[in-house]
Amino acid sequence: MFNRVTGMHLKEYVNRLRIQLALPRLALADRNETVLKIASDCGFNSAATFYRAYKRRYGVTPRR
Repeated sequence: MFNRVTGMHLKEYVNRLRIQLALPRLALADRNETVLKIASDCGFNSAATFYRAYKRRYGVTPRR
């Protein structure tokens, strides 16, 4: 049902929401705040999981 309504799997939808939460913090982050901290605060289990989701969505790493 979720797939029909949104056109994507629940996991993909949640990952997109989490990345959207992280975007302003990545853009405004002082260099003392790590990607791991931002990823963790936005609900990702690890920085690696966040990096993969971000790269899959935007084609570049979060620090670019």
